[in-house]
Amino acid sequence: TLFRSRHELTTEAVPVALAKRAGGWNVVSLDTPLIPKDQVQTIPDRSIRSATAAQHVVTEQAAAKALGQRLFAVGNKLGDAEDVRSHAAAKGSNDYIGKDIIQTMTPMTPDQYAYFQALNAWTGRNDLARLRHIDEFNQTAGRNLGFRAPESGPKAAHTLLINRRLFDNLIPVLSHARYEMVDASSARA
Repeated sequence: TLFRSRHELTTEAVPVALAKRAGGWNVVSLDTPLIPKDQVQTIPDRSIRSATAAQHVVTEQAAAKALGQRLFAVGNKLGDAEDVRSHAAAKGSNDYIGKDIIQTMTPMTPDQYAYFQALNAWTGRNDLARLRHIDEFNQTAGRNLGFRAPESGPKAAHTLLINRRLFDNLIPVLSHARYEMVDASSARA
């Protein structure tokens, strides 16, 4: 959580790290170990890449439609398929409350990675690229989980399709995730 003259708030780790390095901010971090984490069914798969993410989503949406369900998708590089938004377009939205979401996460572009490596050098850290992925995961999972989840009735499903290598690289920073990534790949085999 960031506080300055007008009390800026964030749950993202990257802006907090940058504010600490920049100085001039009174940074207060609050943990909530007694609040249970909602679970996200996570499917790590090497074939999930920027070039294939849209096809994975279309396949998942078709399977849901065959069961009479509607599945919304949030991810980057998904094109203009039906019921799809980018992470940035979904950020802060309440449109997904009570709705089932499939989220995709693929490795960032080389330019994005270089940018976060420069931020690592400036801050003296080595984890900002990974934390950026966790921040994006937290923001998107927060569209239908956490305090947005209805208190009664069925809970909305949230499934994460993630590149296997990316998932393995995120393991050291999973403590920053506000939602529990439950590996469900064996249940789908």
